[in-house]
Amino acid sequence: MPKAQDGILKYMWKLMEVYQARGFVYGIIPKMGKYVSGALDNIRAWWKEKVKFDKNGPATIAKYKAECLAMSENEEWWVKLGLQQGQSPHKKPHDPKKMWKVGVLTSVISTSPDIAKIWRHKRQSKCLQDKITANESAIWLGVLSREEALIR
Repeated sequence: MPKAQDGILKYMWKLMEVYQARGFVYGIIPKMGKYVSGALDNIRAWWKEKVKFDKNGPATIAKYKAECLAMSENEEWWVKLGLQQGQSPHKKPHDPKKMWKVGVLTSVISTSPDIAKIWRHKRQSKCLQDKITANESAIWLGVLSREEALIR
């Protein structure tokens, strides 16, 4: 871990120089072992005294794991969409059928509290625009519109 931390610091300093950033913080909580964190001098006191990463980091991860259940096809939203239950019809991990894609997309969007942020990322992401087909874009927009209407 010390070698990895040196690499992180090296890249943080490089980012500071190139982008004229005014500060940085980072924290890593490995599965086993002691956490690793760091901060630039000007915000280190805030990081240690207010954020208290050494105490709050592991507790936050534990809380998130308890609250965040894995998606399954037995959830209420899955049944409402009329999607099949049972084994995923994948031929390969990267080849799910369209309805399964819609189901997963809907679940991800419905768990997000900020639909406007999703719209913004969809509109601004050059990578996403290059990779998504017109049909997939129509599905994406339909799901976003539906979820936005349900929220209101």
